[in-house]
Amino acid sequence: MPRGTRDLIPPLSEAFRYIETKLLETFTLWGYREVRTPLFEYLDSLSRGVGSSLVQSMFKVQDDDGKLIAFRAEMTTPVARLVSSKMLKEAMPLRLCYVNNVVRFKESYPGCPRELWQAGVELIGYRGVDADAEVILLMLSSLNELGLNDVKIDVGHAGIFKRLLALAKLKEGDAEKVKNLVSMRDSTGLKSLLRRSGCGEDIVRAFELVCELRGLKVIDEIVNILSDEELLKHVEEVKLLFKLLEKSGFQSYVSLDLGLVRGLDYYTGIIFEPYTSTFGRALGGGGRYDDLIASFVGVEVPATGFALIVDYLVEAVGVEAIAQRLNKRRRVIIVPASYEHYQEALARAQSLRSQGIIVELHSVNDIEGARAKAEKIGALLEVVG
Repeated sequence: MPRGTRDLIPPLSEAFRYIETKLLETFTLWGYREVRTPLFEYLDSLSRGVGSSLVQSMFKVQDDDGKLIAFRAEMTTPVARLVSSKMLKEAMPLRLCYVNNVVRFKESYPGCPRELWQAGVELIGYRGVDADAEVILLMLSSLNELGLNDVKIDVGHAGIFKRLLALAKLKEGDAEKVKNLVSMRDSTGLKSLLRRSGCGEDIVRAFELVCELRGLKVIDEIVNILSDEELLKHVEEVKLLFKLLEKSGFQSYVSLDLGLVRGLDYYTGIIFEPYTSTFGRALGGGGRYDDLIASFVGVEVPATGFALIVDYLVEAVGVEAIAQRLNKRRRVIIVPASYEHYQEALARAQSLRSQGIIVELHSVNDIEGARAKAEKIGALLEVVG
Protein backbone atom coordinates (compact mmCIF):
# COMPACT_ATOMS: atom_id res chain seq x y z
CA MET A 1 0.00 0.00 0.00
CA PRO A 2 1.17 3.60 -0.57
CA ARG A 3 2.95 5.33 2.29
CA GLY A 4 0.56 6.94 4.75
CA THR A 5 -2.48 4.80 3.92
CA ARG A 6 -4.07 2.08 6.03
CA ASP A 7 -6.94 -0.37 6.25
CA LEU A 8 -9.34 -0.10 9.17
CA ILE A 9 -10.64 -3.31 10.69
CA PRO A 10 -12.68 -3.94 13.88
CA PRO A 11 -12.44 -2.72 16.57
CA LEU A 12 -10.62 0.31 15.04
CA SER A 13 -13.14 0.71 12.20
CA GLU A 14 -15.98 0.53 14.77
CA ALA A 15 -14.25 3.20 16.86
CA PHE A 16 -14.11 5.52 13.83
CA ARG A 17 -17.82 4.98 13.12
CA TYR A 18 -18.69 5.55 16.80
CA ILE A 19 -16.88 8.91 16.84
CA GLU A 20 -18.39 9.99 13.51
CA THR A 21 -21.91 9.04 14.58
CA LYS A 22 -21.66 10.79 17.96
CA LEU A 23 -20.34 13.97 16.32
CA LEU A 24 -23.06 14.02 13.66
CA GLU A 25 -25.72 13.47 16.35
CA THR A 26 -24.40 16.46 18.31
CA PHE A 27 -24.11 18.67 15.20
CA THR A 28 -27.69 17.77 14.23
CA LEU A 29 -29.03 18.68 17.68
CA TRP A 30 -27.52 22.16 17.22
CA GLY A 31 -29.33 22.60 13.89
CA TYR A 32 -26.53 21.67 11.46
CA ARG A 33 -27.42 19.71 8.29
CA GLU A 34 -25.04 17.33 6.55
CA VAL A 35 -23.49 18.06 3.15
CA ARG A 36 -21.08 16.03 1.00
CA THR A 37 -18.68 17.26 -1.64
CA PRO A 38 -16.59 15.42 -4.26
CA LEU A 39 -13.22 13.96 -3.26
CA PHE A 40 -11.60 15.81 -6.15
CA GLU A 41 -12.31 19.18 -7.79
CA TYR A 42 -10.49 21.68 -9.97
CA LEU A 43 -7.25 22.80 -8.35
CA ASP A 44 -8.31 26.42 -8.80
CA SER A 45 -11.33 25.84 -6.51
CA LEU A 46 -9.59 23.85 -3.78
CA SER A 47 -6.62 26.21 -3.56
CA ARG A 48 -8.67 29.34 -2.76
CA GLY A 49 -7.34 30.91 0.42
CA VAL A 50 -5.60 27.83 1.82
CA GLY A 51 -2.05 29.11 1.38
CA SER A 52 0.87 27.87 -0.68
CA SER A 53 1.95 25.23 1.85
CA LEU A 54 -1.33 23.32 1.69
CA VAL A 55 -1.55 23.71 -2.10
CA GLN A 56 1.87 22.04 -2.32
CA SER A 57 0.51 19.22 -0.14
CA MET A 58 -2.38 18.41 -2.50
CA PHE A 59 -2.41 15.37 -4.80
CA LYS A 60 -2.85 16.77 -8.31
CA VAL A 61 -3.59 15.08 -11.64
CA GLN A 62 -4.39 16.33 -15.14
CA ASP A 63 -7.92 15.61 -16.35
CA ASP A 64 -8.59 14.38 -19.90
CA ASP A 65 -9.46 17.96 -20.94
CA GLY A 66 -6.06 19.20 -19.77
CA LYS A 67 -7.35 20.96 -16.64
CA LEU A 68 -5.64 20.34 -13.31
CA ILE A 69 -7.74 18.68 -10.65
CA ALA A 70 -6.76 18.09 -7.02
CA PHE A 71 -7.91 15.90 -4.16
CA ARG A 72 -9.34 17.86 -1.24
CA ALA A 73 -6.86 18.48 1.57
CA GLU A 74 -9.34 20.15 3.96
CA MET A 75 -13.11 20.69 4.01
CA THR A 76 -13.82 24.40 4.47
CA THR A 77 -12.95 25.46 0.92
CA PRO A 78 -15.09 22.71 -0.74
CA VAL A 79 -18.04 23.73 1.45
CA ALA A 80 -17.48 27.40 0.58
CA ARG A 81 -17.47 26.47 -3.13
CA LEU A 82 -20.66 24.44 -2.61
CA VAL A 83 -22.44 27.31 -0.86
CA SER A 84 -21.33 29.85 -3.46
CA SER A 85 -22.63 27.70 -6.34
CA LYS A 86 -25.82 26.16 -4.93
CA MET A 87 -26.99 27.62 -1.60
CA LEU A 88 -26.71 31.41 -1.61
CA LYS A 89 -30.50 31.77 -2.04
CA GLU A 90 -31.18 29.67 1.07
CA ALA A 91 -32.35 31.42 4.25
CA MET A 92 -29.31 32.65 6.17
CA PRO A 93 -27.57 31.80 8.37
CA LEU A 94 -26.79 28.34 7.01
CA ARG A 95 -25.71 25.65 9.43
CA LEU A 96 -23.87 22.86 7.59
CA CYS A 97 -21.85 19.86 8.79
CA TYR A 98 -19.86 17.01 7.28
CA VAL A 99 -17.78 13.91 7.88
CA ASN A 100 -15.42 13.32 4.98
CA ASN A 101 -11.93 12.10 4.21
CA VAL A 102 -9.13 14.42 3.10
CA VAL A 103 -5.80 13.41 1.56
CA ARG A 104 -2.42 15.10 1.50
CA PHE A 105 0.74 14.46 -0.47
CA LYS A 106 2.87 15.29 2.58
CA GLU A 107 2.27 14.04 6.12
CA SER A 108 1.37 16.75 8.66
CA TYR A 109 4.02 15.22 10.93
CA PRO A 110 6.19 12.04 10.83
CA GLY A 111 3.99 8.94 11.07
CA CYS A 112 0.75 10.83 10.39
CA PRO A 113 -1.55 9.15 7.82
CA ARG A 114 -1.86 10.94 4.48
CA GLU A 115 -5.60 10.19 4.49
CA LEU A 116 -7.48 11.68 7.44
CA TRP A 117 -11.16 11.93 8.33
CA GLN A 118 -12.54 15.35 9.23
CA ALA A 119 -15.84 16.05 11.01
CA GLY A 120 -16.86 19.67 11.19
CA VAL A 121 -19.41 22.45 10.92
CA GLU A 122 -19.71 25.71 8.99
CA LEU A 123 -21.96 28.56 10.21
CA ILE A 124 -22.45 30.74 7.14
CA GLY A 125 -24.07 34.14 6.61
CA TYR A 126 -23.67 35.69 10.06
CA ARG A 127 -20.91 38.06 11.16
CA GLY A 128 -21.74 38.48 14.88
CA VAL A 129 -19.28 37.38 17.55
CA ASP A 130 -22.08 35.20 18.96
CA ALA A 131 -21.58 33.01 15.87
CA ASP A 132 -17.93 32.52 16.88
CA ALA A 133 -19.09 31.72 20.41
CA GLU A 134 -21.62 29.20 19.06
CA VAL A 135 -19.09 27.17 17.09
CA ILE A 136 -16.61 27.16 20.00
CA LEU A 137 -19.35 25.99 22.39
CA LEU A 138 -20.47 23.36 19.86
CA MET A 139 -16.88 22.10 19.60
CA LEU A 140 -16.67 21.83 23.39
CA SER A 141 -20.04 20.09 23.62
CA SER A 142 -19.05 17.64 20.86
CA LEU A 143 -15.82 16.71 22.62
CA ASN A 144 -17.55 16.37 25.99
CA GLU A 145 -20.10 14.01 24.40
CA LEU A 146 -17.18 11.79 23.43
CA GLY A 147 -16.05 11.67 27.06
CA LEU A 148 -13.21 14.19 26.65
CA ASN A 149 -13.93 16.36 29.68
CA ASP A 150 -10.54 18.00 30.16
CA VAL A 151 -10.51 19.89 26.84
CA LYS A 152 -8.85 23.29 26.71
CA ILE A 153 -9.29 25.64 23.76
CA ASP A 154 -6.67 28.17 22.69
CA VAL A 155 -8.20 31.24 21.04
CA GLY A 156 -6.38 33.70 18.81
CA HIS A 157 -7.34 36.32 16.23
CA ALA A 158 -6.05 36.12 12.66
CA GLY A 159 -6.98 39.78 12.09
CA ILE A 160 -4.78 40.97 14.96
CA PHE A 161 -1.80 38.99 13.73
CA LYS A 162 -2.26 40.11 10.11
CA ARG A 163 -2.62 43.74 11.23
CA LEU A 164 0.62 43.51 13.20
CA LEU A 165 2.34 42.15 10.11
CA ALA A 166 0.90 45.01 8.03
CA LEU A 167 2.09 47.61 10.55
CA ALA A 168 5.54 46.01 10.51
CA LYS A 169 5.69 46.51 6.69
CA LEU A 170 7.76 43.35 6.23
CA LYS A 171 8.85 41.77 2.99
CA GLU A 172 6.74 38.74 2.02
CA GLY A 173 9.46 36.25 2.90
CA ASP A 174 10.12 37.89 6.26
CA ALA A 175 6.40 37.80 7.14
CA GLU A 176 6.41 34.03 6.76
CA LYS A 177 9.55 33.82 8.92
CA VAL A 178 7.85 35.91 11.62
CA LYS A 179 4.87 33.56 11.56
CA ASN A 180 7.15 30.56 12.02
CA LEU A 181 9.12 32.19 14.85
CA VAL A 182 5.90 33.08 16.70
CA SER A 183 4.66 29.50 16.24
CA MET A 184 7.90 28.24 17.80
CA ARG A 185 7.72 30.91 20.57
CA ASP A 186 11.22 32.03 19.63
CA SER A 187 11.08 35.60 20.93
CA THR A 188 14.87 36.07 20.66
CA GLY A 189 14.93 35.14 16.98
CA LEU A 190 11.76 37.15 16.42
CA LYS A 191 13.16 40.37 17.90
CA SER A 192 16.37 39.96 15.95
CA LEU A 193 14.54 39.51 12.64
CA LEU A 194 12.18 42.45 13.25
CA ARG A 195 15.04 44.80 14.11
CA ARG A 196 17.04 43.68 11.06
CA SER A 197 13.94 44.45 8.97
CA GLY A 198 13.88 48.02 10.28
CA CYS A 199 10.83 47.74 12.56
CA GLY A 200 10.40 50.28 15.34
CA GLU A 201 10.64 49.23 18.98
CA ASP A 202 6.86 49.58 19.41
CA ILE A 203 6.28 46.86 16.78
CA VAL A 204 9.04 44.70 18.24
CA ARG A 205 7.49 44.96 21.71
CA ALA A 206 3.99 44.14 20.37
CA PHE A 207 5.24 40.97 18.67
CA GLU A 208 7.22 40.09 21.79
CA LEU A 209 4.00 40.22 23.83
CA VAL A 210 2.23 38.02 21.26
CA CYS A 211 5.06 35.52 21.43
CA GLU A 212 5.58 35.33 25.18
CA LEU A 213 2.34 36.11 27.00
CA ARG A 214 -1.15 34.64 27.15
CA GLY A 215 -4.40 36.06 28.50
CA LEU A 216 -6.57 39.12 27.97
CA LYS A 217 -4.05 41.52 29.52
CA VAL A 218 -1.86 41.03 26.44
CA ILE A 219 -4.28 42.70 24.05
CA ASP A 220 -4.68 45.80 26.23
CA GLU A 221 -0.90 46.23 26.32
CA ILE A 222 -0.65 45.88 22.53
CA VAL A 223 -3.39 48.45 21.95
CA ASN A 224 -1.70 50.86 24.36
CA ILE A 225 1.60 50.48 22.51
CA LEU A 226 0.30 50.88 18.95
CA SER A 227 -2.95 52.94 19.22
CA ASP A 228 -4.30 51.53 15.94
CA GLU A 229 -8.05 51.73 15.11
CA GLU A 230 -8.22 48.43 13.16
CA LEU A 231 -6.35 46.64 15.92
CA LEU A 232 -8.74 48.08 18.48
CA LYS A 233 -11.75 46.76 16.51
CA HIS A 234 -10.32 43.22 16.53
CA VAL A 235 -9.50 43.50 20.23
CA GLU A 236 -13.11 44.45 21.02
CA GLU A 237 -14.26 41.28 19.20
CA VAL A 238 -12.00 39.15 21.37
CA LYS A 239 -13.25 40.82 24.56
CA LEU A 240 -16.88 40.34 23.53
CA LEU A 241 -16.23 36.68 22.74
CA PHE A 242 -14.83 36.06 26.22
CA LYS A 243 -17.81 37.86 27.78
CA LEU A 244 -20.20 35.59 25.87
CA LEU A 245 -18.23 32.50 26.87
CA GLU A 246 -18.31 33.69 30.48
CA LYS A 247 -22.10 33.98 30.28
CA SER A 248 -22.25 30.41 28.93
CA GLY A 249 -20.27 29.13 31.92
CA PHE A 250 -17.44 27.78 29.75
CA GLN A 251 -14.84 30.53 30.11
CA SER A 252 -12.59 28.28 32.19
CA TYR A 253 -12.15 25.97 29.17
CA VAL A 254 -10.84 28.78 26.96
CA SER A 255 -7.68 30.89 27.05
CA LEU A 256 -6.39 33.66 24.80
CA ASP A 257 -3.21 32.94 22.85
CA LEU A 258 -2.45 35.61 20.24
CA GLY A 259 0.55 33.54 19.20
CA LEU A 260 -1.85 30.95 17.76
CA VAL A 261 -1.14 31.03 14.02
CA ARG A 262 -3.17 28.50 12.04
CA GLY A 263 -1.72 27.50 8.70
CA LEU A 264 -4.60 28.51 6.45
CA ASP A 265 -4.55 31.97 4.89
CA TYR A 266 -8.35 32.37 4.58
CA TYR A 267 -8.85 33.08 8.29
CA THR A 268 -9.85 36.69 8.99
CA GLY A 269 -10.98 36.82 12.62
CA ILE A 270 -11.23 34.67 15.73
CA ILE A 271 -9.41 31.33 15.41
CA PHE A 272 -9.15 28.43 17.85
CA GLU A 273 -7.69 24.97 18.52
CA PRO A 274 -8.77 22.32 21.09
CA TYR A 275 -6.38 20.22 23.17
CA THR A 276 -6.77 17.36 25.64
CA SER A 277 -4.36 15.64 28.02
CA THR A 278 -4.65 12.28 26.21
CA PHE A 279 -3.32 13.51 22.85
CA GLY A 280 -0.20 15.55 22.15
CA ARG A 281 -1.50 17.70 19.30
CA ALA A 282 -4.46 19.93 18.53
CA LEU A 283 -7.54 17.77 17.88
CA GLY A 284 -8.56 20.08 15.05
CA GLY A 285 -9.21 23.77 14.72
CA GLY A 286 -11.33 26.46 13.21
CA GLY A 287 -12.08 30.11 12.85
CA ARG A 288 -13.71 32.94 10.93
CA TYR A 289 -13.21 33.24 7.18
CA ASP A 290 -15.29 36.19 5.96
CA ASP A 291 -13.63 36.56 2.53
CA LEU A 292 -13.48 32.96 1.28
CA ILE A 293 -16.96 32.66 -0.26
CA ALA A 294 -16.52 36.08 -1.88
CA SER A 295 -13.46 34.69 -3.69
CA PHE A 296 -15.86 32.40 -5.61
CA VAL A 297 -18.80 34.74 -6.33
CA GLY A 298 -17.73 38.26 -5.41
CA VAL A 299 -20.52 38.47 -2.82
CA GLU A 300 -19.47 39.06 0.76
CA VAL A 301 -20.73 36.19 2.95
CA PRO A 302 -19.27 36.02 6.47
CA ALA A 303 -18.67 32.57 7.92
CA THR A 304 -17.02 30.61 10.71
CA GLY A 305 -16.59 26.93 11.52
CA PHE A 306 -14.31 24.17 12.71
CA ALA A 307 -13.06 20.70 11.79
CA LEU A 308 -12.08 17.89 14.16
CA ILE A 309 -9.74 15.11 13.04
CA VAL A 310 -11.54 11.81 13.65
CA ASP A 311 -8.24 9.88 13.58
CA TYR A 312 -6.93 12.01 16.47
CA LEU A 313 -10.19 11.70 18.42
CA VAL A 314 -10.11 7.89 18.21
CA GLU A 315 -6.62 7.98 19.71
CA ALA A 316 -7.57 10.53 22.37
CA VAL A 317 -10.67 8.64 23.51
CA GLY A 318 -9.01 5.23 23.12
CA VAL A 319 -10.08 2.26 21.00
CA GLU A 320 -10.46 0.04 24.06
CA ALA A 321 -12.65 2.59 25.87
CA ILE A 322 -14.86 2.92 22.79
CA ALA A 323 -15.09 -0.88 22.44
CA GLN A 324 -16.24 -1.12 26.06
CA ARG A 325 -18.99 1.44 25.38
CA LEU A 326 -20.09 -0.43 22.26
CA ASN A 327 -20.03 -3.80 24.04
CA LYS A 328 -22.56 -2.57 26.57
CA ARG A 329 -25.23 -3.42 24.00
CA ARG A 330 -26.55 -6.94 24.40
CA ARG A 331 -25.33 -9.43 21.81
CA VAL A 332 -26.91 -12.79 21.09
CA ILE A 333 -25.80 -15.64 18.85
CA ILE A 334 -28.66 -17.82 17.62
CA VAL A 335 -28.08 -21.34 16.27
CA PRO A 336 -30.81 -23.21 14.39
CA ALA A 337 -30.55 -26.79 15.63
CA SER A 338 -31.49 -28.02 12.11
CA TYR A 339 -32.81 -26.73 8.79
CA GLU A 340 -36.33 -27.49 10.02
CA HIS A 341 -35.84 -24.81 12.69
CA TYR A 342 -34.28 -22.22 10.35
CA GLN A 343 -37.49 -20.16 9.91
CA GLU A 344 -38.12 -20.15 13.66
CA ALA A 345 -34.54 -18.97 14.27
CA LEU A 346 -34.98 -16.15 11.73
CA ALA A 347 -38.14 -14.98 13.50
CA ARG A 348 -36.41 -15.05 16.89
CA ALA A 349 -33.46 -13.05 15.54
CA GLN A 350 -35.75 -10.43 14.03
CA SER A 351 -37.71 -10.15 17.28
CA LEU A 352 -34.52 -9.48 19.27
CA ARG A 353 -33.17 -7.02 16.69
CA SER A 354 -36.40 -5.02 16.90
CA GLN A 355 -35.55 -4.56 20.61
CA GLY A 356 -32.14 -3.08 19.69
CA ILE A 357 -30.22 -6.26 20.51
CA ILE A 358 -27.32 -7.23 18.21
CA VAL A 359 -27.99 -10.71 16.82
CA GLU A 360 -25.79 -13.02 14.76
CA LEU A 361 -27.40 -16.05 13.11
CA HIS A 362 -24.82 -18.85 13.31
CA SER A 363 -24.34 -21.83 11.00
CA VAL A 364 -27.03 -24.50 11.31
CA ASN A 365 -26.27 -27.05 14.06
CA ASP A 366 -22.74 -25.72 14.77
CA ILE A 367 -23.45 -25.38 18.48
CA GLU A 368 -19.87 -25.80 19.68
CA GLY A 369 -18.59 -23.23 17.20
CA ALA A 370 -21.30 -20.79 18.27
CA ARG A 371 -20.51 -21.34 21.95
CA ALA A 372 -16.81 -20.62 21.41
CA LYS A 373 -17.56 -17.41 19.54
CA ALA A 374 -20.15 -16.30 22.11
CA GLU A 375 -17.61 -16.71 24.90
CA LYS A 376 -15.02 -14.74 22.91
CA ILE A 377 -17.24 -11.73 22.14
CA GLY A 378 -19.32 -11.81 25.34
CA ALA A 379 -22.62 -12.79 23.71
CA LEU A 380 -25.47 -14.94 24.93
CA LEU A 381 -26.08 -18.22 23.08
CA GLU A 382 -29.54 -19.39 22.04
CA VAL A 383 -30.19 -22.69 20.31
CA VAL A 384 -33.50 -22.76 18.47
CA GLY A 385 -35.07 -26.20 18.12
